Amino acid sequence: YDLGKEDDDMEIEFEEKYTIDELIALGVMDRTVANFLIWAARNAKGLVFTGKGSSGKTTMMNTLLEETPSNASGLVIQESEELFTLTKPEMTFEHITYDYDLKALAKNGLLTDIDYFIIGEVKGEEAMYFINACDTGNKGWCSVHSPSSTEAINKLADYVTYASKYNQEQAKYMLKELEVVVFMKNFKVAEISMVDGWDYEKKDLKYNVIFHRSDLCDS
Repeated sequence: YDLGKEDDDMEIEFEEKYTIDELIALGVMDRTVANFLIWAARNAKGLVFTGKGSSGKTTMMNTLLEETPSNASGLVIQESEELFTLTKPEMTFEHITYDYDLKALAKNGLLTDIDYFIIGEVKGEEAMYFINACDTGNKGWCSVHSPSSTEAINKLADYVTYASKYNQEQAKYMLKELEVVVFMKNFKVAEISMVDGWDYEKKDLKYNVIFHRSDLCDS
């Protein structure tokens, strides 16, 4: 399927998926960035993919799913069947139905014994259960729309405040364990930030931008 295409009604051909090497060949990223993202897929406490619609978030998540440890279990919940795996039998995939929305699937997911808790795209109250999953030791992945790597967690915090009694500051503090944020633009990795803890004086998250493409981010 087309790189970066994320239409809700898209039909996935399950026998096809981009590999890391193919994404490098297509110019999505270079080898150094790819190696870091492989490390993040296997080791990071949290991994957030962000950008506008059709920026390549789902494509990158799909590729990195294949880089998770072979013995890792996981739950992937999503609106439609965009995320899938070819090599990870311990990964379970669920999508919304008339009776179960993302919030319900995320809430039920907290009862399962898994290594990875993944939401295809956070759009609402499921963000609260995503935080809870991350706080219980699961590796949490999600995607969310935002204009930069350092704005993504602010957007997640907004969703948490809508679904709870927490204010923006409290929500961002709870999200401090989300370790790596990948900003996609025009089907390329444009920026990567690492969450570097909490600034108690400024009452905000601290970020370390470790990769930045000015040709993409500053245009």
